[in-house]
Amino acid sequence: MIVVESADTLQSLEGESGVTIATNPFDDSRFPDPDFVPVCEYLEEHSRCFEMVFLFSDDGAGVNFFIPKQGTDAEILAFCARFAVHAPEVTP
Repeated sequence: MIVVESADTLQSLEGESGVTIATNPFDDSRFPDPDFVPVCEYLEEHSRCFEMVFLFSDDGAGVNFFIPKQGTDAEILAFCARFAVHAPEVTP
């Protein structure tokens, strides 16, 4: 689990996590290229943050990023805004 901080960029997150967030390894397209498609398992928008998950194997191993909507790098937020889907509402 990685909580994105204000000094983080897409490049620094990729370097620290080893995950190709903004590059599609299948066609080498890179965000913000209009043909770019992310390879994350899902990217959801919650009320105060985005949640992005990458899975590496069938046993569930992977990385979960929590990206606050306040104080986060503009490029990261633009990435999330472009590809995130709204998380389903949870009712108690």
